[in-house]
Amino acid sequence: MKKGSKKHKKGYSENEDDEHIVSIIATLLRAFDSSEQGKLWNRVVDKFRENDYAKVERLLEMHEKYSQKVKNCDYKIIQEKSNISKEGEEIDSADEEDFYLQRIDAGLFTLQRINYIIAVLCQAQSQIKEKVQQLLTLQDNTFEEVKRVLIDYAQGMVIDSNEDAKTEKNKIISLANDLTSVYQ
Repeated sequence: MKKGSKKHKKGYSENEDDEHIVSIIATLLRAFDSSEQGKLWNRVVDKFRENDYAKVERLLEMHEKYSQKVKNCDYKIIQEKSNISKEGEEIDSADEEDFYLQRIDAGLFTLQRINYIIAVLCQAQSQIKEKVQQLLTLQDNTFEEVKRVLIDYAQGMVIDSNEDAKTEKNKIISLANDLTSVYQ
């Protein structure tokens, strides 16, 4: 997971590149389930152990970047809500949807994927979990924040009657809970 080149041939920004990269990795980790296609899944996980966990470090850099972007957006939303309240207006569902879209634009989607990858990797190998714990501590962060983002992501999933979606939601919640089972 190297940082993208400064010149983008197709006009993608660095944020779009990051989003594409983490989406691909998250999809690989989902598609190559550890029990069904273990060899392929292990190859993906092992990439994060190479070069003294360099890809884990890059993943945590991205986590810090997008976490800060979403926090800044949340702060702006709180200010907007305060201004709306001061004007005597109520916040309706259209406003809430707009606030959610602002968070998505700020990088929430990418942060959710990053946290999913972190959770899968931590569940896969204890050495990776220890490295992630160290890096989160350096960032003044915890597994609780990663867990919170994952739980919010799972709760926001639209399920309907789709069994695969229910399974995925339960898997995300389980991954989130496993993060904090050892480090509390």
